[in-house]
Amino acid sequence: MNFKKVNASLSAQDMADVRQSIADARQMLDYLINLQPEERGKGLRLGEGSILFAQKTADYVARKPELFPSFHDLAAYTNEYQQWDFTLELRKLLQELLESVDDTLMAMGSHLMTKTLDVYANIKRATASTDIVGIDTIYADLQKRFARSSGIAIDEEGLGALPDHNHNTDGTITDNDIDGNVHDEGDNPMDDGEHASG
Repeated sequence: MNFKKVNASLSAQDMADVRQSIADARQMLDYLINLQPEERGKGLRLGEGSILFAQKTADYVARKPELFPSFHDLAAYTNEYQQWDFTLELRKLLQELLESVDDTLMAMGSHLMTKTLDVYANIKRATASTDIVGIDTIYADLQKRFARSSGIAIDEEGLGALPDHNHNTDGTITDNDIDGNVHDEGDNPMDDGEHASG
């Protein structure tokens, strides 16, 4: 598929500011904890239905405090609920941000990989046609990406000038990927399950 072109313009200073903002947020949220695997199996888990139940109950208590059991501290309960609700909103905000980051990375990575494969093909050609110092070492290093974990490498015989850009009659461009397959610009010929689904 064709991904929308991402026009990012972050500078090194912008990235430093983002890191600092995240560090400041983490310091502000110093109550956050990390549970051990065995701890995650304990306690009550709240799904969407339970979350709504807890919110409705807190609302009723706020309107009719006499409903609150006397063996609990109402002020402590009210504060605990508010902090939980704030943290629930925090999770929603972060999930929305992370989803945007993942989608953006997918689109950017697709465009980048198309150009990266062009560079790789150019390096492959250069091993046979130039005297660039170290070109064989560079090619051998990059070629490792195309070896499968089983030890069977992708057959590059006849790769030649791939990936070639094919100009179609309708003005669109398709690319031949490293396996000799044709894909539209934006498709990731390297897709082997490494990216997260959107």
